[in-house]
Amino acid sequence: MSLKPILRVEVDEVAYQATHGFFKLPDANIQVCSLKAAEQLQQDQLLPSNAQIQIGDTWIKSPYDDKYISIYDYEYVVIKDKINHIIHIAELLGAKSCDFDAAWEEIESRTIDVEGHVNYKVIDAQGSLKKLNSDDIQTRYNVTAERIQGPFNVHTFEEAEKYAKKHFLWSDSDVFSLFQSRDIKNDLVYDKKNVVTIEMSNDLNKNLEIAAKLQMMPARFSLDARFKEITNKRVKFRIKFIIDFTTVTSIV
Repeated sequence: MSLKPILRVEVDEVAYQATHGFFKLPDANIQVCSLKAAEQLQQDQLLPSNAQIQIGDTWIKSPYDDKYISIYDYEYVVIKDKINHIIHIAELLGAKSCDFDAAWEEIESRTIDVEGHVNYKVIDAQGSLKKLNSDDIQTRYNVTAERIQGPFNVHTFEEAEKYAKKHFLWSDSDVFSLFQSRDIKNDLVYDKKNVVTIEMSNDLNKNLEIAAKLQMMPARFSLDARFKEITNKRVKFRIKFIIDFTTVTSIV
């Protein structure tokens, strides 16, 4: 099933009118559905099983999985998922340990008018949350850098490769460089501390920029202050992983 980046839950009449072209949505990547249709998506495990779905909800597609995330939780879940995905890939590639830090490098305000004109203005060139060290990240996002090292061989390399492709990370140049440094299939394995900086701005902002276009239709969509706070900003965020690899002991 092909999921559109934005899912908006509305009353039956509005959902029907949007689906059947009675009015034009501000972006073709927005889908409007009824509460009943959203509940079916929940049964199909595309929405969180514990979510209390309501009319007026806005859901954002994950960059890494075929699932929707509440717009209110989007930034937190995307950052947490990305960290866990990178840690798991590093583990499959034979990492002994993985440490990290992160920083919001810039925050911009986003304004959009009813005609769709978007303007950006830097409001914090340093990032209001600034830097997070490893302890901060582990506490804030409930992740851990501690891993028990398992075997590293052709099988685990291929498993890591499949995992990266499954979660749409294979095309990420930063992730791909990690695989290149551990390419056991071509005897190109470097045992060292590998520093990988993951730029997350696109993952965090791309779909929210689409969601922001709902503000172009205030007569159709009732958007609360929290929605506007989230969609009226664009962040530049990066995570630096310090991954310690050890000598390959098993080649199959």
